[in-house]
Amino acid sequence: MLSLSGLLVITYVYRHTIVASTSFYNSFIPDLEPIDIPFQQQQHQAFLSSLKYKNRYKSLSLQYNQQITEKKQVENHLYRHLDDPYDFDTEIPGDTWTELPARGVVYLLVRNEDLPKVRLTMREFLDRMKATTNVRNNTYPWVFLSAQKFTPDFKKYVSSMIPSDEFKGRRVFFGQIDLEAWSSPEWIDTTRTEEGIMKQILAQQSLKNVDSLTKKQKMRYQTGLFFYHPLFDNVEYVLRLEPGASFPCDITTDPFETMKKKNKKLGMHSFLNSSFILPAHETIHPWLFNSYNETVQYNFCHFSTAFEMVNLDFLKSEQYSKFFQYLDLVGGFFYERWSDGAIRTIAASLFLQKDNIHFFNNIGYSYANTQHCPFDNKSMDQCLCDMKQNTNLKRNSCTLSLLKHIDTQQLANIKRLVLDRLPEMIRYRKKSKTVNQ
Repeated sequence: MLSLSGLLVITYVYRHTIVASTSFYNSFIPDLEPIDIPFQQQQHQAFLSSLKYKNRYKSLSLQYNQQITEKKQVENHLYRHLDDPYDFDTEIPGDTWTELPARGVVYLLVRNEDLPKVRLTMREFLDRMKATTNVRNNTYPWVFLSAQKFTPDFKKYVSSMIPSDEFKGRRVFFGQIDLEAWSSPEWIDTTRTEEGIMKQILAQQSLKNVDSLTKKQKMRYQTGLFFYHPLFDNVEYVLRLEPGASFPCDITTDPFETMKKKNKKLGMHSFLNSSFILPAHETIHPWLFNSYNETVQYNFCHFSTAFEMVNLDFLKSEQYSKFFQYLDLVGGFFYERWSDGAIRTIAASLFLQKDNIHFFNNIGYSYANTQHCPFDNKSMDQCLCDMKQNTNLKRNSCTLSLLKHIDTQQLANIKRLVLDRLPEMIRYRKKSKTVNQ
């Protein structure tokens, strides 16, 4: 069965420009049925192309409204629950970014039950962004995508967080995910997928760390499909957040403007445990591997996509598209536990220069078990953030090792800050050990 290490084998071969063939697949994946690679690639390309057409979404809306009209005529005493039109957004007007330095959006993949978490995240982010001069009197648009139909309450209460302005227009947009993009593609063996999920459940005797089918669909969609939605047609940069994320610090610089001015393609602040391909020494590829006794081993370091800034030119590039297509056909999103963070990391190590990657040190962020506190005394003065709980200082963090490759000056600043706060952190750890004893 193809594991994450198998993904790295494929990546290694991909780096050395070996052409995909049936024998190549079967040499690494013995339990995968032989497939017609040229046909599958053609099929996959047609699938991706079908997602690019804006008219596809508009026609769905028109068809649904027509069905409602017909229902009213035939069963006018039973139609009331169908009265709401199937209305979702398909485009962001070009003048939305007139007063902003970059064509950026804040993007969340949500469910209706996420409403309280979404409002919390929006409130904190908007309040913290008020410290940024460029967006004090304006706001970047927010895009919400869902595989569900948005309820009226969700749209009402989310939209109320950023009221529409007659001059600046709407700032909140709701998009429907194409079911073809969300569902398992036809080349996936659903029985094998279900058996893999059951094996995880039986092996762990728990559902806690088992990837559900919905999560597998989400990982695939976030890795290589979300940016085909027509709401992103005019978008240059995307800040991707998770419902429930919080921001403990003032955001004093516009992250979208930072990405544009510095020509960055990918931005993060937490890093956890062919001719297209750049030479390894020019990328972060060496960061992904450790050498022991003349052998090279994958160290499982990857970007955390709970907070991700990405230039869509990178995700829509020919090399990234072909890379995703290649992995999508293998089926590891469904048969294994491939995550968007791991694959985005590997893609960055293949196709991006080191200076295309940005570490957002000055943005404090907290989500689930991940917390980033800025490694900067001035920023910390404006934070409700406990440096002692900083994920990037824990043993399973890969942040400091990555900074050796992408930003040595930032690494030096961090070392100075840690040394300044070392006595305080030592006292905290001693106190914690005493309490636990």
